[in-house]
Amino acid sequence: MIITEKYENFIWDFDGTLFDSYPHTAAALVQALKDSGREIDVNEAEKLLRITVGTATRHYGLSDEERAAFSKYELTDDFEPVIKIYDGVLEAFDRILARGGKHFLFTHRDKKALEILGKQGMLGLFTEVLTVENGFPYKPAPDAIEYLVKEHSLDKDKTVMIGDREIDIGSGVNAGVHTLFFDEFNASPKTQAEEIYTSFEQIG
Repeated sequence: MIITEKYENFIWDFDGTLFDSYPHTAAALVQALKDSGREIDVNEAEKLLRITVGTATRHYGLSDEERAAFSKYELTDDFEPVIKIYDGVLEAFDRILARGGKHFLFTHRDKKALEILGKQGMLGLFTEVLTVENGFPYKPAPDAIEYLVKEHSLDKDKTVMIGDREIDIGSGVNAGVHTLFFDEFNASPKTQAEEIYTSFEQIG
């Protein structure tokens, strides 16, 4: 069942929402600490990263050298497991575009997000993409969403912020747009999002 037909403007998160990237990022963190003689559990690392990257790095108290190594591995495309797009994303995007909808992106990633989107042939599907280089405060601050609403004259009642973390949802709530939570593992999490979806077959 399609649950998003009432929306026209879709503001997407990147990591864990459009792309299955947390296993890659967790493995990068594990390897960075292993290089300096520290052993951590990859499952614990992934759980912390799914809150925020900062939550994980603060928890493990990374040194400058460990941070640099983490960034190096995380930015290496073929470091296993590789970042991959979720099943059904492109089809959902096409359904939305076919009925006149628009796609936007707000991510804490840097220009690497643009590179990944380009390799997937997705850049042209977005009306605008905002990365960390745009200088907006981090989620759950509403600033980036408020900018998109004003810049593109979006109707807030027909605009939805979509993400897999509460900071994504919080940014939507704080900006006064609708919210949709991606529950990848069908875990029925506690969330302030208005709706939850578990498959991109529900998006269109």
